[in-house]
Amino acid sequence: MKNLVLNSLFLVSMIIFVDLLIMMVIGCTSSFFGLNVGFYDCTYCTIGKVVFFASFISLFVIVFSKYKSFSLK
Repeated sequence: MKNLVLNSLFLVSMIIFVDLLIMMVIGCTSSFFGLNVGFYDCTYCTIGKVVFFASFISLFVIVFSKYKSFSLK
């Protein structure tokens, strides 16, 4: 069980880092191409919600599959 908790903490920190990196790249790219303030009011937030939701679902699937394999042993 200790291994599962440590693995989950590592995965959460890596997923948060990758999510923020993705959002930073999207923000810098959109700024480079000169998108207006309306992009950051609506579209950027929607992209952020989708990225974080997909990350949460993938984290849940990974942890659940590891927990399931742990409980079978």
